Amino acid sequence: MIKTSKLVANGDAQQVEQAAAILNVSEFRLFELAYQDWFGVLAKENKLESAYMPYVVCGTVPCWLRHFSRKTLQLCDEAGLFLPKLSARANTLSTALKSIEVWSFILFLSVISMMVV
Repeated sequence: MIKTSKLVANGDAQQVEQAAAILNVSEFRLFELAYQDWFGVLAKENKLESAYMPYVVCGTVPCWLRHFSRKTLQLCDEAGLFLPKLSARANTLSTALKSIEVWSFILFLSVISMMVV
């Protein structure tokens, strides 16, 4: 059995959370998108659940999810898109949510365009 350091596992889980926030999807939906991106087919629910439960319980991130999360964050960085610092920029919750929606939509379009090519 290969042991991973908690720092690496936590970093991977943090990247998953960031990618889900950027795309404005749940972490489970990110699992679905990552699985389809990696394997080229839609995942069966039992396949996703068997990968999702170790993630929820232990923070274990499958390689295909790690790849998708990193790719999403890299595309965001390359495009110069950054999530705004909500505490510094947003006066109200609605302003913050609107800002996130705009950035999420822009990144979503860039991810979809990369998947089509």
